[in-house]
Amino acid sequence: MQPMEKSATSADGTPIYYEVHGEGQPTLVFVHDWCCNRSHWQHQVQHFASKRQIVALYLGGHGASGQQRAQWTMRAFAEDVAAVVDALKLERVVLVGHSMGGYIIVEVARLLGERVVGLVGADTLWDVERQRSPEQIEAAIADFVEPLRVNFKETAAKFAEGMFLPTSNATLRRETVAAMAAMPAEIGAGAMEAIMRKDDNLCAGIRALKVPIATINSAEQGETNMEAARSNNMGVIFMKNVGHFVMREDPVTFNRHLGELVQKMTR
Repeated sequence: MQPMEKSATSADGTPIYYEVHGEGQPTLVFVHDWCCNRSHWQHQVQHFASKRQIVALYLGGHGASGQQRAQWTMRAFAEDVAAVVDALKLERVVLVGHSMGGYIIVEVARLLGERVVGLVGADTLWDVERQRSPEQIEAAIADFVEPLRVNFKETAAKFAEGMFLPTSNATLRRETVAAMAAMPAEIGAGAMEAIMRKDDNLCAGIRALKVPIATINSAEQGETNMEAARSNNMGVIFMKNVGHFVMREDPVTFNRHLGELVQKMTR
């Protein structure tokens, strides 16, 4: 069966395009990363669509979705996902988010309440209790967001290169870096600033969760605060020999972990 593509309207009027595959509840809703797109979940869509309904969307500003938005905030992106869930009248969903998508799905869970039965991150949520001072946040924005505004393509490409290991597939790395660096600078820089300002809302959202949450992280990238994870009842699974794009670099292992987590969350 061919996938169904439709659009929903986010809270601010932005059209959000999405695909629906398969049948069966709960629905898995896949949310991509900063400057990425829904095709990054193609291995998961192919694997899970025979078992249950799958939704993969373009966040606002990405892919075919609308680019006219005043601010590219985590809340606005969460409203994009909620609009798709509302349009499909879904009652039971597991939210799956990669990197920035992990922060977004925590916010989505606050919007959708009991309709969310579980959350799974993909190389994300490394420190769910981090809270920086306003001065520290502004310094981080000056160090990274401002260079994005000055020379987005070069800065974004360098950032994206660091997401891969020396052993990562060269074609995957090259294509991913080029696509991320091709994003409109205003959208990419705006979304990155929102990531830098996420701490308070993320902490509050994690503490408010009443459903299972876990993340599948690269053992080679970043440092996961395991104490913070344990104190917030968040499970963490590590994948070896992969960079930031865990679900693309080793889809077989990632899909096995995701399938097991979804099964546990929806018993």
